[in-house]
Amino acid sequence: MYKSTHSLIVNGLDSPPRPFYATIRYLFTFCGATILNERFLATAAHCVFFLDPDDIQVELGDFNTVASHKTNYGVEKIFVAPGFSMAGQDPKNDIALLKTLRPIANASQSSIPICGQNLRSADMFTTLLGACGMGSTRPTTHNVFFPAQLQGGNICLMDDGGPLYKLKCGTMEAECLYGIASYSNANRRHLPRDTVCNAGSYFANVIHFRGWIQFTINNN
Repeated sequence: MYKSTHSLIVNGLDSPPRPFYATIRYLFTFCGATILNERFLATAAHCVFFLDPDDIQVELGDFNTVASHKTNYGVEKIFVAPGFSMAGQDPKNDIALLKTLRPIANASQSSIPICGQNLRSADMFTTLLGACGMGSTRPTTHNVFFPAQLQGGNICLMDDGGPLYKLKCGTMEAECLYGIASYSNANRRHLPRDTVCNAGSYFANVIHFRGWIQFTINNN
């Protein structure tokens, strides 16, 4: 997303606006996030576990257009999923929630629901999923994960935290949230240069964390 949308996911496609997509900015970098309701967003835990809420700005708007108006929201509190770990090569249980300082405008129109159930094995290769982000687009540059083919595309550096969503049959319209972008093989520096961002994308399974998400939202 940003400029021509097909250029912002590796081997991606042009996409309609995704109003549930947000960026979270801190220092000189950023991650993606997804609006769940008027006060909460989901993102990757590894993006925020080391930060104070005051360090983060959530940016919302139409990222398809560079000059479009964006709105910033401060963060009141960070909630990291139980069992999150950065030990080893890849993050585990890589989901966090952000509570904003004030309600998100028009959240009822821009949020996306969590999908009701996991994909069945029989549907794994026939269900169309989408992802969006604003990271690198050059292919060279027991937690539950979805290894996503993304129609031949992949997430890449700084797409972390963005959404993986189911598309309504026969359309490009997002239906529900399946996952949160955790990492791609771009994070594995030892890979040959021509395979970075072309060798797999991994998403934390939001449905696996539905109980924790609902409990956190209802009690905060």
